[in-house]
Amino acid sequence: MKKGLKRGLEQGLEQGLEQGRQEATRHIARQLLKLHDVVMVSEITGLTIAEVEALRLADRN
Repeated sequence: MKKGLKRGLEQGLEQGLEQGRQEATRHIARQLLKLHDVVMVSEITGLTIAEVEALRLADRN
């Protein structure tokens, strides 16, 4: 039971860290969109062009 609890905690931490990284990447992409075009932001952040375009459109609203 302890192994299962430990593994569950590890998975939760991994998921939380990954979500934090993704949110930070999206935040940086939003800032970069103020200075660069969608393709450049995609190349810098590693997000797809569609993801960057979606962020750009969401920020317009």
